[in-house]
Amino acid sequence: SASALVRFKTPEEAAWVVENLNGNLAEGLETPVVVRFANKPGHQGSDTQSRSEPYGGGKGTKGGGKDGGFRSLYGAVKKAGLLGGGTLPNEQQLFVKNLPSDTTDLDLYRLFAPFGAIAPTGAKAMTGPDGSCKGFGFVDFNDQACAQAAISALNGFQLPNGSTLGVSTKSGGKGGGKGGC
Repeated sequence: SASALVRFKTPEEAAWVVENLNGNLAEGLETPVVVRFANKPGHQGSDTQSRSEPYGGGKGTKGGGKDGGFRSLYGAVKKAGLLGGGTLPNEQQLFVKNLPSDTTDLDLYRLFAPFGAIAPTGAKAMTGPDGSCKGFGFVDFNDQACAQAAISALNGFQLPNGSTLGVSTKSGGKGGGKGGC
C-alpha cells in the first residue's frame, strides 16, 4: 500500500477533500481510497488513526486565501460543464428501499459502484435526525445501462434479516438529479 502526505492551505480545503474523496473506489484499484487527517505531531496509536477532523486553531482557519481554495476550483470546473451537467433522466436515477438502519452514503456507493460510473450527484442514504438511515436512498448513474444492470442484480435480493432489497428507477417528475456523462 502507498501513502502520501498532502498539505492544504486551509483546514476547510482539507476537510472538503476528506469528505469528498475518502472511500471512493478509483479506477484500477481494488479497495477504496482512504483520505484522513494526519495524526497530531507526537501522537500515535489507534485512537488517532482514523482522524476525520482537522486540528482547528492556528493559522489559516478562516479559509479562503487569495486563490479562493479548492472549493472555488471545483465550482469553476463544474460550472464549465467539465463534470457533466444538466438533469439526469429518471432511468439513470435509482430509488433503493429496505436498507438497514446503519447504511451510509459510502455503503450505497460501494454496493452500486461495481455496476458502472456513478454520476457526480452520487449515492445518498436518507438519514433521520439521529443519523441512522431511514431505510431508503438514491443512486445516480452516468449511464442507463449501468442503472439497469444494478436493478437486475440487486432488486429483490434477500437481506440477512429476511426482507428484500428494492431497487427501481425514479418515478414521477422530469428527473431532478444533476450530473451526466
